[in-house]
Amino acid sequence: MKAIIFDMDGVIIDSEPIHKQVEIKLLKELGGTITDEEYTKFVGTTDQHMWLTFKKQFNLQPTVEEMINIKKKRFINQIHKIPLVSDINNVLDACAAENYLIALAS
Repeated sequence: MKAIIFDMDGVIIDSEPIHKQVEIKLLKELGGTITDEEYTKFVGTTDQHMWLTFKKQFNLQPTVEEMINIKKKRFINQIHKIPLVSDINNVLDACAAENYLIALAS
């Protein structure tokens, strides 16, 4: 083995809690509410799919693109709060110590 390719979310960082916080808050502001169980159905799907579903389900006024853009801006404003996955620094150090090439795919 000469190289290791890491995925970003869930392996290097854990951004899901910030996504959830931003998305549920925006949905509520727009007039919709969902349970945690309902939210989990959208984990791993696209923003397009999620906001299109919400638009239809709650008859939301903004376009899907507008909601996605609002969500992205709010997420970027919170990006500094995203934690690294525990022990990832040790894993990366161990890879570097073995002279593996390291890549990121997301």
